[in-house]
Amino acid sequence: MDENYQWGRSYLLTFKNPENGTIVQIDKLRMSFSAELYVNNKDNTDKGTISIYNMSDATLDLLNTRFGTMALNVGYNGNVKQLITGDVINVQTSRSGNDKVTSFVLKPNFTDLTKQKLSHSFPEEIYLGSVVKEIAKQLNLSFVDSTTGEWRSIKCQYGYPAYGTGKQVLDEISSTYAIEWKITSENALVITDRYGFSGGEGEKTIVLSPETGMIGYPFFDTEEISKSIGQSLNKKNEVFIEIPPIKPKKDGTPRKVKKYRARRYGVRVKALINPEIRPNSLFKIETNDEVFNDLFRVRSIKFDGDTRGGDWYMELFGDAVEGVEFD
Repeated sequence: MDENYQWGRSYLLTFKNPENGTIVQIDKLRMSFSAELYVNNKDNTDKGTISIYNMSDATLDLLNTRFGTMALNVGYNGNVKQLITGDVINVQTSRSGNDKVTSFVLKPNFTDLTKQKLSHSFPEEIYLGSVVKEIAKQLNLSFVDSTTGEWRSIKCQYGYPAYGTGKQVLDEISSTYAIEWKITSENALVITDRYGFSGGEGEKTIVLSPETGMIGYPFFDTEEISKSIGQSLNKKNEVFIEIPPIKPKKDGTPRKVKKYRARRYGVRVKALINPEIRPNSLFKIETNDEVFNDLFRVRSIKFDGDTRGGDWYMELFGDAVEGVEFD
């Protein structure tokens, strides 16, 4: 995003009620939000909280329902892009001084992923791409088809049984075939190789520098992760910690070890919100400190914003990549 557009905070909030077709849009009232987006929805689920100040009772009546979806677009000077969309799973109104504040908790595709059950047996010798494409269809998702990624050449030699909730099935496929899955803010299922990129080489890269909205200084950080036995480490960014202690069964026989712990190394950087950057996209840091001037893949983003407050930030955690061209 051109730094000239990082002034004049703008948003558009759209609520849809599938029960009666009601659509409500808000863009003038004070709005604050927080959102967390991740590269792999097997490990972490995207989530968001949006608070609107001093809505009229008539508008609140339209939005105060246990059914509905909400999409938040943010940006600058009316140039807004979708940041998060999801099912509304909680609505709460409270008082903050003289303000009436209504907060909405969102979980992307909460109903389709956790409530809807899949029951489909795929035939022998089917490509994994055909499996996930059909799963996306049954979950009412579009599927981002691509010619990139080694996972596309995988054949399910003995077929594949897809039974359970959407999340259970996608998590099992992820563990079995060493892939990562994510549902985007546009309700599309994206499959990548583990540590792969959804856009492939040559994809657009966001440059973060003091001139383009970077705040303060980046710093190196780590996060502890759990990995399945047989799941390899990323040699560039991860190190083995330990296999967690496993209590024996009641009869004294040992349990099968399924997980081990590792530590992932990366960099954290804070900047003004740029809604164009997404999990699994690339960003490049440019500072006076050469140690941070590298290319990274976004593993997670945390957004915090208030149209009339101080917050309008994003914090990225990314791991270094190599051998990838950027624009």
